[in-house]
Amino acid sequence: MKKSIKKLVMLTILGVSVLSSNTLSSVSEYSNYSQENGITNKRLLKLANNNQKDELSSMSYVDNYIPQERNEAEFDEEILLEENDVIYNLYASTNEYTDNGHKDDHPSGATKINYKNGTITGTLNTNDGWTQFWNNVGERDEDYFRFTLPEKLKMIFSYSGPVNYNMRILDYEKEFICTSQSKIEIELNPGTYYLHVYTNETANIIDQNYVITYSNLRISNKTNFLLTDSTKSKYKMALWENEIFPKNAVRYTKTEQTLKYIMKPRRGTTAVSGYVDPLFLSNEDKETLTDQVYLDSVLYAWGKNELLELHDELNKTYSAVKKAVEDKDIQDMKAEFIENTVSVIFTIAGFSKKLAKVVTITTTILTGKSFVESAYRYFFGGVSSQELNELQIGHLLGIISSALTGASKGNLVVKIPRYYYFKKVNGNVGNNTLKTYSWKLMSTFLKGDFDNDETYYFSSSTINYLQSFDNISYHGNIITFDDNQKYNDYINGNAGGTSLGNHTIHEYNNVKDSDANNHILFCDCGYQKIEKHKNYYDTESGTYSCEYCGHKYSIISNSISKEKYGYTNEYNLKPIDEYIMGGDGKAILTKRLRCAYVDNYLVMSAKSNDANLAYLEYDFDYQVVEFNYNIALWSDDESLIRNSSIRLEYYNNGWKIKRTFNPKEMSLDKNVLMNYKDIFESGATKVRFIIRTNLVQNSNNRGRMVIGDIDYKYGV
Repeated sequence: MKKSIKKLVMLTILGVSVLSSNTLSSVSEYSNYSQENGITNKRLLKLANNNQKDELSSMSYVDNYIPQERNEAEFDEEILLEENDVIYNLYASTNEYTDNGHKDDHPSGATKINYKNGTITGTLNTNDGWTQFWNNVGERDEDYFRFTLPEKLKMIFSYSGPVNYNMRILDYEKEFICTSQSKIEIELNPGTYYLHVYTNETANIIDQNYVITYSNLRISNKTNFLLTDSTKSKYKMALWENEIFPKNAVRYTKTEQTLKYIMKPRRGTTAVSGYVDPLFLSNEDKETLTDQVYLDSVLYAWGKNELLELHDELNKTYSAVKKAVEDKDIQDMKAEFIENTVSVIFTIAGFSKKLAKVVTITTTILTGKSFVESAYRYFFGGVSSQELNELQIGHLLGIISSALTGASKGNLVVKIPRYYYFKKVNGNVGNNTLKTYSWKLMSTFLKGDFDNDETYYFSSSTINYLQSFDNISYHGNIITFDDNQKYNDYINGNAGGTSLGNHTIHEYNNVKDSDANNHILFCDCGYQKIEKHKNYYDTESGTYSCEYCGHKYSIISNSISKEKYGYTNEYNLKPIDEYIMGGDGKAILTKRLRCAYVDNYLVMSAKSNDANLAYLEYDFDYQVVEFNYNIALWSDDESLIRNSSIRLEYYNNGWKIKRTFNPKEMSLDKNVLMNYKDIFESGATKVRFIIRTNLVQNSNNRGRMVIGDIDYKYGV
C-alpha cells in the first residue's frame, strides 16, 4: 500500500528540509479533549463537597486533563488502519498488564485489558524532543487502556503510586465520564471504554511504578416483575429492554439508523462521522459487523380494555392486508406514520402487480387512541420497507390478532418482542468519485421466519430481568406503566413509567450541557437523565444561562410598536389569535379579548354589560428576560378600584403573576403613560396583560387600559 504524507514537517535546526513518509515508523491517532466535556458548577461542587462520608468522595466529575501540544502529521486513513493492526491486537493472555511504551499514548494504541478483573503496572516518563517528534507524543508520557463490557457492571479501579497522577474514564467516542487520583467506582453500560493515566505537570513525573487493580460487580437490572392480581390492577403493561444497545442510537422512533458514515474521495480528506462500538464488531480491524440478531425489547400487556381495543384495530388492518394480497397481488409493502399537529395516521401501502402501481391498503386514524397508537408504533415503527413480505406480515398480523382475542377474553398476558441487527451499506456518490460506507442499525419485529402463537402468549407469573433469544441470555431493565399516556410518552422518547432497576434513587453530582433546551444529569452509578435547563438571568452582567450546566444564551433586544398591531377599532367579544410584526420584522403571535386600536390608542376594555374580562397575550418562540412597557388607565372613571384586578402575568411551566397594579397609583390619563420594567429571571415564553372585573348593567365600555410601545430582551 502506498504511503503518503499530506503535511510535510520542516526540520530547520538539522537542515533537513523534507521528511518522506517512510521515515515515520509508527503513527497513532490523537483526539483533542476539552474541559467542556465535563461541565460543573458551584451548586454541584457544593453537593460533592458535602458528601465526605461517601467512599466515592475521591471521584471527580470535572475533567482536569490538559491536552499536550504535539508534532502532528496527517496521514491517509489506509495508513492508520494498516499500522494500527498490531496495536489493536495487543491483548494479554493473563489479567496482568503493563503500559506499552509510546504506542499507548493515544487512544488508538490503547492496551486492551480484560474487563472482569486484573492488575495494571505502568510508569510515566518524560519525553525529550526527538522522542516527541518520532513518536508523535507530548512531553509528558500518558497511558491508555481499553476494555469492553458485554453487560452493565459497576467497575472498581483502585490506584496506588506517585501522587498527582490521575486516572480518568472516557467512552468509546472519547467523551469524558469521570476522574480520580485514588479510586473510581462507577456503573457503566455495555460498550467500550478507555482508562487514561496521566499527569498535567512534567515536574510530577518520577521514576516509580503506579499500580491499578480493578474488578466489577453487577448492581442494576436484577429485579423481576411479579404478575399478581395486585400488580396487574396497578399497572397496565410492562416493557423489558435489553441493556445491550448502541449508545449512539435511539429505540422505537426510527426504523433505520446510521451509526457510522464514511465518505471517501479519490483524492483529498476522508469524511468520517459517528462510530460503531467494538462490542458489535466481529472483526475490529476490518470493522466487520456481527451477523447476530439481538433481542431489543419485549412489550407485555394485560389490560383487557386496552387489548380489546388493540385487537379490533389490528384485526381491521389484518383483514385489509389479507384482502389486498388476495385481490391485487400486493408486494413490497411499506408502513408509514403521518403526523401533524392534530392527528396521527398509520398507512400500509404496496405495489400491485395487477394494477402496476402503488396502492393504499389500509389507513388507520390513531388520534385519541393512546394505547393503540403506542402499540402500532412499537409494531410497525421498527419495520423497514424491504422487510414487509406479504406472507410474513399477513401471518404475523393473524397470529397477534389471535393472541389478542384470547387475552382479552381470559386472564392471559400478551407479549410482543422486537429485535435489531446491523448492516453495512457500500455505495458511490455522483460519477463514482466518492465512495460511501454506512454502518446501520436495523430495527424489526420480524425474526426472519414464521412465528407461532407461543411467541406472543405469556403464561408465566414473573417477567424476568434475564431474557433469552437464540440461545443467548441478556440482562435487561423492566419499566412498568400504570396508564396508557405514560407508556405513550415513553415510547415517544419522553419521561414515563417506573424503572425496576436496583438503583432507583439517584444522586446527580454531575451535569453536562446537551442542547439549547436540555442538559444531562449523571449519577455516580452511571445513570443519565435528560432535564430542561434551569435558566437564570443576571441583570448585573446581562447574561442568561443555565444554573446547572452553564449553557449560555445570546441576549437579543426587540421592540413592539403600537402602530404595528393592525387591530380593528371594535372590542372583540370572542378570543382572536393574530400575528403582529416585531421591530426585527419577525411575526409574534398575540391572543386578545376585548382589545382594539381606537383613535390611535391600543386599549383593553374589561367592563361592560356583556364582559368582565380583557387580555392581550404575547406568545414568543423564545424566552423573554426583560419586559419594558408603558401603560395608563384611559381616564379617572374606569371603575377598577373595587372587585377588579389588573395584572401582568407570564408563562414558565404554568401561568404566574409578575405584577399586580394598583389603579390608585397608575396614570389616569391615556396621553400620559407610566413606564414599568419587569425581569423574568427564569425566562418567559408568554406574557400577558389581563384585567378582571365585575359585570355591569349598562353597555358603556369601561375598565379601559392603554398600552404603549414595548421594548424587551430575550435569550437564544
